[in-house]
Amino acid sequence: MNAAIRAVTRSGICNGYKIKGIYRGFDGLINDEVKNFTTEDVSNIIQTGGTILRTARSKNSRHLPVGKKLMGRDAGFLAQNSAIAAGAEAAIIPEDTTGSDQLIAFMSRGIRKSKKSCIVIVSESPKCGAMYYADRVVCNGRCRLINVLYSEFLTFDPDEPTWRCRDRFFLDPGHMSPMLYSQLALIGNFSIEDLKQFRQWGSPTPGHPEVCPERGIENTSGPLGQGHTYAVGAAIAAKALYARTGNPGFDKEKIYAYISDGGIQEEISQGAGRIAGHLGLNNLIMFFDANEIQLSTETATVISEDTGMKYRSWNWNVIEIDGNDCEQIRAALKEGGDAYVNTIKNLGADPENPFVIRDEVAQMYEERKQDLRKIVAERKAEEKAWAEANADKAALLDDWMAGKLPQIPWDTIEQKPNSPTRGFLQAGVSELTMACVCIGIMLHGGMITAMGTFFVFSDYMKPAIRMAALMEVPVKFVWTHDAFRVGEDGPTHEPVEQEAQIRLMEKLKNHSGNDSVRVFRPCDVHAVTACWKMAMENMSTPTALIFSRQNVNDLPAGTNYEEGVAHGAYAVIQEENPDVILIASGSEVSTLAETATLLKQDGIKARVVSCPSEGLFRRQSKEYQEGLLPKNAKIFGLTAGLPVTFEGLVGDSCDYPDFAHALANGMKEGEVGQGIAICGSGEGISMTLNKHQHVRAALVWIPEIAHMTRLHNDANVLVMPGRYIDTETARNIMDEFFGTEF
Repeated sequence: MNAAIRAVTRSGICNGYKIKGIYRGFDGLINDEVKNFTTEDVSNIIQTGGTILRTARSKNSRHLPVGKKLMGRDAGFLAQNSAIAAGAEAAIIPEDTTGSDQLIAFMSRGIRKSKKSCIVIVSESPKCGAMYYADRVVCNGRCRLINVLYSEFLTFDPDEPTWRCRDRFFLDPGHMSPMLYSQLALIGNFSIEDLKQFRQWGSPTPGHPEVCPERGIENTSGPLGQGHTYAVGAAIAAKALYARTGNPGFDKEKIYAYISDGGIQEEISQGAGRIAGHLGLNNLIMFFDANEIQLSTETATVISEDTGMKYRSWNWNVIEIDGNDCEQIRAALKEGGDAYVNTIKNLGADPENPFVIRDEVAQMYEERKQDLRKIVAERKAEEKAWAEANADKAALLDDWMAGKLPQIPWDTIEQKPNSPTRGFLQAGVSELTMACVCIGIMLHGGMITAMGTFFVFSDYMKPAIRMAALMEVPVKFVWTHDAFRVGEDGPTHEPVEQEAQIRLMEKLKNHSGNDSVRVFRPCDVHAVTACWKMAMENMSTPTALIFSRQNVNDLPAGTNYEEGVAHGAYAVIQEENPDVILIASGSEVSTLAETATLLKQDGIKARVVSCPSEGLFRRQSKEYQEGLLPKNAKIFGLTAGLPVTFEGLVGDSCDYPDFAHALANGMKEGEVGQGIAICGSGEGISMTLNKHQHVRAALVWIPEIAHMTRLHNDANVLVMPGRYIDTETARNIMDEFFGTEF
């Protein structure tokens, strides 16, 4: 495609173009009907929003160009992208056709020389989106699509990749990372060396892409179905920001997504498709790559739906394209020998040096950059004019895009006394979709999102929670009905294990060294305000807010909620020298406050501690932690969930490392020959004891293991998990371990 043709196709000057015919493989001309296309037709087909594009392969062409050599797959995609972008091998449409035909030919071009392609465009009235179908296309089809997208349509600033009004491309199937990396290499965002380090430790090109807008990667992708749902969220964000500010850049912004068969099958695609169609997101363009094969089976084994009809029913604009018959490529893959080498050769590349960007391709993308600089300059000029005419809105938008919070008078917020610990805007019943849409909105930038549902249904959201944690997206997860007190709804709605699951995320550090999720479970409605403040100020990680359904009694007057919540755990009933310390989170704290009153009547002094965030508490100074929960104190915990929730904070105050050290020293000095340790789960003290060279500790919870341990002389210290065994079992274990009766 020469510069003149590129100029025509990019300029939108496309009146009266004609398609000369429909071609398939080597069958030749199968339909010589001439159809005239107006500017409006081409605009609707190529550039309308809310588009799905689908490429398909026949069931016999499912093999990707994965070779024996390291990096073979990435090299294959780079070679395909480069060959397709060059466009020299495929004279598909007669030379006397005009720019529109050349563009359509470019979109459907085959890889190999003299390959004829087929394209059938069905243009419907613009609704939410459009769908393209291209039949019988091997893996080059997806490369054709992304090359056309980046070389013809995607608007971005080559000099400012994070420009707020750029078009965005969201990849759903993360295993297609070689396609994305190689395409980004063509525009200069990755080097050839980066591609050669594909899937290697410390590489900028991991097996699944990780969010990095500076390099053109808008989202982390892995679990199928989530990536295109982020795109729905980004499209919503662009629409909302334009509606709120009037900045013309957001009105022109397009969101592109790429989805595969697996993503279409994931249930989340139903929610994403329904929401996008219902909202009429005509700034969303989605490519559907249907290659009729997946990891374990052909797609026909598991799905027989009419995908186009499904999306039409959701108010999408569906455009179908019937494409290539790639028999020559299929034959090359069947030829025996090295499929990787054959594929690279068929692409006109050197198997010994496949990581090459052709000169004509480099020149084409350099010309595209120059075009983009002119386009972006015009759009930025429009944005500047808008900002000068709307100074207040422009300043507000700058704050929004920078993630700055508005001034919220937290100190003046009045809560109704003794109320439930909840307060949120309900978003609907589609938990996983809702979560991914909210993540997508924040990936776009300019908005802070929160979402709410019953805590028990956080189970539906776990994949999105994990991805938000990996991408460090500071969304706010709001869950109510936090305990068995849901009561009459029965066990299906009573969260028991959910808090322990979510709090595990507090114990896992992200790449930046922060807790992967900040979790808060406030003790009363006033603590809710403090937790919301902390959640809104946390722009480093996702935040989980766990609230009650039922009313919760306010804690004693004088509690410093803001300072206390900021430390993760704090005393709500203070005793300088307590006989016992009672610790809980959420609505159980008020129960402990009542318990402390009863204990006081019996002469027992109790300190009551609220621990809304153990992860935050663990980040406080050692002095603060030991001042609140001192050693040698009796500490008891109350939880509406699993005991594991507070196992790290309660129990005997004698730290097992100290006990293990004392026992090990006694054995080293010959004071004792064998030892017994009973502690919690037993795992921690077992690992600590075994760090000493002369100690061989065995964690035993049934007599049979103790018997075998004695027969093989495997251990000199018996460790028993006191939390999980009863007295009789412990006695039997000791009998077997020491070979005598206790």
